[in-house]
Amino acid sequence: MSPETKECFEIHKQLGDHTAIVYRRLGTLSPDEADLLRLGASCLKSATYRAITAANEREAVRSWIETEVGECQIRSATYSALRKGQISNLDYDTIFALAASAFRVRQDELARLRRHMQTAAFQ
Repeated sequence: MSPETKECFEIHKQLGDHTAIVYRRLGTLSPDEADLLRLGASCLKSATYRAITAANEREAVRSWIETEVGECQIRSATYSALRKGQISNLDYDTIFALAASAFRVRQDELARLRRHMQTAAFQ
């Protein structure tokens, strides 16, 4: 695993883990937001693990792109929970910062994988 891939994995793992902490806390207070957060975290984690265990670059690219769905779900549910006063500003800010970092490193990883695929295609 390249250092870039490892960094991308770690950031996504942190986002999923912190989201899990928040949805467990929300479980009894707001089951709807908790379910939405759990769904987003599950989607994110599943796609992340598929990306790092992909057999080739094409599968890795597809899986990293799929993490965007989970990230969007997490952002949306987190905002909804904040708006309803069910999570703190600190939880929201932490998840937002992790999601923004995940987005940036994912874009870098996707660009790296695409460059590698283009280079391999011309050899």
